[in-house]
Parts: sequence; structure tokens; C-alpha cells
Amino acid sequence: MSVPIGDGVDIETDALTTFTERLIGPDVGAVTKAQPMACGGGMAECSTFGEAEALADAETTKFLTEEAQGFDAYRQIVAACRDEYLDRDFTSAAAIAQSFDARER
Repeated sequence: MSVPIGDGVDIETDALTTFTERLIGPDVGAVTKAQPMACGGGMAECSTFGEAEALADAETTKFLTEEAQGFDAYRQIVAACRDEYLDRDFTSAAAIAQSFDARER
């Protein structure tokens, strides 16, 4: 649905709905599903690399979790804007219809 707002502003509310449905944040589980590096011997630095990998995984998971929260917040903002535009459009339409009804009486 396209809702005209104000002086020539035209909001595509269906596009906002589609956007909120299709906006997908990062897959935090992709990092948490990774298998830790196994040290089977042969390389003295293996445990150091393993520790660095675990730290990197933890930091990446933290970052992706924060990003996922940001995506959710953005989705909510877009949906709230869409709802506000629709609400104002329907409220304005009802007021206009009511004024026409008052004239006819």
C-alpha cells in the first residue's frame, strides 16, 4: 500500500513490511558451532594458536551478537515508522470522512 503523507511524500508501506520480513542479521551460531582446534602433537605452538583461536571466536561471537541486536532494533524502528504512517493516514482519513458526515447532516 502506498500512503501519501504531507506535501507529496509517498511511503511504500508494503515495501517497509517486506524489508522488515527479509532483514536478516548475522548468524551468531556459525561461530559458536566451530570446532576448537585439536592439538595432536607435532607443533610446539599448537596450544598458543588454540588459545588465540578461542579468543578470536569469543570476540567474534560478542561482535556478531551485538550486530544481531542492532539488526533487531533497526527492524523494530522500520516497523514502528510504517505503523505510525499507517495510523496517521487512517486517523486523517477518518477525520475527513467525519467532516463530510457532519456537513451532510
